Amino acid sequence: MRHSGMSVLMSRLFLAIALAMACVAPAWTAGPIEIRRDKLPKPMARLHTCVKPTDKVQISPVPTPVDGSGVIFDVSCPVNGEGVRAPQAAASLDDQQLALYLARNKAGTGARRLSFDYPQADGQGNIQAIAINVVPAGPSIGWSTRAHTSKLNGAAFLDMQRRRLPPGEFHLLMSFKPADRPHLKGAIAIWRVTKRGNTKLIYWAETTEELRGENPHWIYPHYTVVLDQRPER
Repeated sequence: MRHSGMSVLMSRLFLAIALAMACVAPAWTAGPIEIRRDKLPKPMARLHTCVKPTDKVQISPVPTPVDGSGVIFDVSCPVNGEGVRAPQAAASLDDQQLALYLARNKAGTGARRLSFDYPQADGQGNIQAIAINVVPAGPSIGWSTRAHTSKLNGAAFLDMQRRRLPPGEFHLLMSFKPADRPHLKGAIAIWRVTKRGNTKLIYWAETTEELRGENPHWIYPHYTVVLDQRPER
C-alpha cells in the first residue's frame, strides 16, 4: 500500500510538472501564429495592405528585440498582394513572403515597414539594384565585421560574442536561395539598418554549390563575395 501511495504521489507530481511546462512552453517554442490583419498591432495593421483587413496573416508571437533600436516584427504577405515589391520570379503567386516592421516596442509603436536594396538580375547577365519590401526568409539580427568571415565557406556571419550593438543601428542578415537566379544554390545578404528604418545593402555573397558529404565530414559550399562594405569593427 505504501508503495502504491508513493506511485500515485509521483504520478501526480509528474503531471503537475508536465502541466506547468505546457503553460510556459509556448513562450519559448511557439512558431508563427495565424491572426487577422485587423488584429495586428494598430500601427502595423494600417501599413500591412497586402491583404484585406479580415484576411489572415502569420506573425511570430514574440517580436525580435534589437537592442536600443526597438523590435522587429515579421508578417506574411502574398507575393502578389497589393503594394508588394519583390524580385522578379520571387515565388509562385500562392507563395508567402515576409514584410518586416521596425517598431519601438511590442505594441508596434512607431512601426515602419522596411524596404531593402536588392541586386536584381535582369536575365542578361546585368545587375540592377531595385527596392523590395518583402523577403523570402526570416532574418537574423546582430553585427558583422570583416573579421567575421567563415574559413569553412568564405561567407560572412554575425558576431555571436557581441553583447551590445552600436547605438541606433544594427545588421540584418538573411540566407536564402534567390528565386530570380536559378543557377544559384544560396545567397547571404546583410543590410545595415538604422533605428529610423533606413537600410543599406552592405554585403552579398553567393554560391552554386550545395552542402555535401555526411557528418562530421561535411563539404561546405564555397561562397563568392560580390559586395562587402562591412565595417572593420
